[in-house]
Amino acid sequence: MKKTDKLLNRQRRVTIVFGYSLFLFTLVILTMFTVIPFTSLLFNPTVTRHLNALIILIALTLGAILPTVLSYVMGDSATHTKNKTSHHYNGVLFGIASYWLAILFMFIRIETTPNIMMSIAEPWSSIIASWPVLATIIVMLFVSITYAKNQKNKSSVLQHRPYQIVLVGSFAALSVYLAVIGDYSIGVLALASIASLILQIILIIIAYKVLAKSRPSKAVRLSEAVITITISGIAVSLVSQLIGQLSPLITVFDLVVPQLVGVCVWAVYLWLVLRRS
Repeated sequence: MKKTDKLLNRQRRVTIVFGYSLFLFTLVILTMFTVIPFTSLLFNPTVTRHLNALIILIALTLGAILPTVLSYVMGDSATHTKNKTSHHYNGVLFGIASYWLAILFMFIRIETTPNIMMSIAEPWSSIIASWPVLATIIVMLFVSITYAKNQKNKSSVLQHRPYQIVLVGSFAALSVYLAVIGDYSIGVLALASIASLILQIILIIIAYKVLAKSRPSKAVRLSEAVITITISGIAVSLVSQLIGQLSPLITVFDLVVPQLVGVCVWAVYLWLVLRRS
């Protein structure tokens, strides 16, 4: 087996392990801080509208995991090769792309439809507010169909141009969007937001550079660099949620620790992908 093939196979296995692990942690956090609290409301005699609580629970749960799960299934189903690793790998890559896309659509919803949501009673408000989930699924379905029809000699969906556009484009659009609408009136939070954005750019540049020897295609290299920052970003989000539940007041510790964990996850992932042995 060629050295390049070994690197690619290792990269696939490492990405699969990290993807599955982060999704498992997501389910744990979701269960602890969303499913259990809302489920307890269903058995609380003081809560009169149990149906509304149930619908909100379903909307929040589906919004958190449905785009990722369905995108994984799409990536798996669109893969024609019999190699199981390729199926798992493409599934994880689809899930990663849907992560940024779903968050981007969610912020668009928050900025564009708050008045509409307030004027509609539950449970319809929660149902309509779930449109980012449907939008994400439609976009990923398009990527899945085009990839299924144009695989040929492509080793993975990472080489598929529509996938690259969705992955890199949604990440870039979300980063610019957050930078523009960010609230810079609070010194500590403003500094944290700016530092986080700069850190992401630095990590992407480093990943892009270190992948240069093994990834001749610039588009593939950039896509992989975004994947490294996605894995880091998911880890940051999960740790932030965990700390937020344990410490209601935002401190410097709450802002710094998740970022440090994210950098460590990014470094370990990249090292495992590129290690020689």
